[in-house]
Amino acid sequence: MNNLELNDPTEIEAFLSKISLSGPGFNSDCLLMDVYDAGLDYPD
Repeated sequence: MNNLELNDPTEIEAFLSKISLSGPGFNSDCLLMDVYDAGLDYPD
């Protein structure tokens, strides 16, 4: 696995949109909301 650093909110959202999680509990929508809640939509 290679490290990846994204600083553009549009690129972050595009990258996360390619991740698909399924099953009970944590899913893709939860991941995206956790990212927004953490403030990563506008990184430092």
